[in-house]
Amino acid sequence: MSLSFEVRPHPSPRSDAERQAILAAPGFGVHFTDHMAVATWTAADGWHDSAIVPYGPFSLDPATAVLHYAQQVFEGLKAYQHPDGSVRLFRPDQNAARMARSSARLALPELPAEDFLASLDAVIAADAGWVPGTGDWFHKAGSAMIAERSTTGAPVTALVSGAMPRAWTPNWGKYRVTRR
Repeated sequence: MSLSFEVRPHPSPRSDAERQAILAAPGFGVHFTDHMAVATWTAADGWHDSAIVPYGPFSLDPATAVLHYAQQVFEGLKAYQHPDGSVRLFRPDQNAARMARSSARLALPELPAEDFLASLDAVIAADAGWVPGTGDWFHKAGSAMIAERSTTGAPVTALVSGAMPRAWTPNWGKYRVTRR
């Protein structure tokens, strides 16, 4: 069963004028769109509670695994607006596959590729006005998965190896994880 992403519109999105001013010189990692895709995973229900929601902060327990064990995966993609107004992503299937590999490596649940792609399609559709239509600019769509379980014990599944690092500088290659 694949996830569906109900859109819960932002109650006060940026105005067209404000968004256009930002897109005139967007910078990198400075401005964020009005929405984000979210989904929850539990052992009992698998992936569920998926939606496109207003962009905003998360509330995390101080004992959350991502804060203690760096159990987090990030994938970044580029979205381009074409002359016909359509928005296209650059090789999203490859990003979906790498996210699944990275998740498995960290003993996080794998998000099926079809759900990864559905989340991107839904959030890009909700925030299509944020994809620059001129120049060499692109929209950076980031996908992150974090371990929200509250624990200060060791992760249930662990791979201990001196031959297989969990982070690289810079982040590249087959797995994409972060350092603490």
